[in-house]
Amino acid sequence: MHWANEEVILDGTSTQLMHVTTMDAAGSKRNAWPEYKGLEVDAVLDLLKQEDPKNNVFVQRPDSYTTRPRPSAPVNLSQDIWLYPDANGIVAIIPKRGLEHHSPVSGWTELVGTDWREAKAAILREIIGVLVVYGREGFPRTKDFNFNRVFLEVGPDGKVATAPKLG
Repeated sequence: MHWANEEVILDGTSTQLMHVTTMDAAGSKRNAWPEYKGLEVDAVLDLLKQEDPKNNVFVQRPDSYTTRPRPSAPVNLSQDIWLYPDANGIVAIIPKRGLEHHSPVSGWTELVGTDWREAKAAILREIIGVLVVYGREGFPRTKDFNFNRVFLEVGPDGKVATAPKLG
């Protein structure tokens, strides 16, 4: 997918390449940032504020229950962005817009048994701009791990055989 507002930033102090995207070609706001998983939470907060200073970004730390602060932030629940760091302050789950995600699971277990085309569409709605790679159950994969890619295994009946996962 081509992004309408996309710029590539190479930080002079590191070798990390970051894509800062505010909306897709249809004008939809970006709803997930898979490339920020694994970074320090403070760095991700800065990146999200640089992308759009109006972003409401909230951090749900593992040692506390954080609810959306009120009235300090404008009420726009569907546009809130939640960060889930581990105990070391590293973002452990892909940052997403929307309500809190209390029990995140690895992959899309609810898509097992659905038509692969419907599953692909559901994944693309959830993470705008992710690359969905599909093939027969057990198809070979590359050895590198990419947060912007989801593997979708399809059974002989055209249904999703295993829970699609990032990779």
